Amino acid sequence: MGKSLYIFSHGKIKRKQNTIFFSSRTEQKFYPLTNVDEIFVFGSVSINKQVLALLAKREISIHFFTQFDDYIGSFLPQRHNLSGKTLVKQVEAYLNELKRLYIAKKIKSYIDKIIEMKSLLLTADNIEALMAFEGNIRQIYYSAFNVILQNKDFYFEKRNKKPPKDYINALISFGN
Repeated sequence: MGKSLYIFSHGKIKRKQNTIFFSSRTEQKFYPLTNVDEIFVFGSVSINKQVLALLAKREISIHFFTQFDDYIGSFLPQRHNLSGKTLVKQVEAYLNELKRLYIAKKIKSYIDKIIEMKSLLLTADNIEALMAFEGNIRQIYYSAFNVILQNKDFYFEKRNKKPPKDYINALISFGN
């Protein structure tokens, strides 16, 4: 696992060969991208398409934040789905009415349980009780992953993080 690169100053990020070059009024610095997995930018920066192309080639994500640490957005290079297989599968499922009905029936019971639990939230009389309901709802939708996906490579056993130990936990962490 690589490291994270943090940029806090205002300036410009450019590509110089296979590294990125940061320049501001007070500094100029080269950042080699070996062992870099992601970049976090907190300063106001200008960036060009050549930098994004390099980051995409090296599968490095770049995340942007305001000066007050509020998240703005990210550039996430396309990684494992270069052929669009996911989109094709989604369209196939959408166009196949029997498959859509099958998927809807599979998740209906989980949705019903979540709705029932949501209605009980009103009975919570303190923060701990409310958080317990939230945890129960989370367990319900976590338990639906294996039923919906039916894929041994995307099997969910339990929640873990820092670092996530499987694809589903990585997906949950990314979503959070």
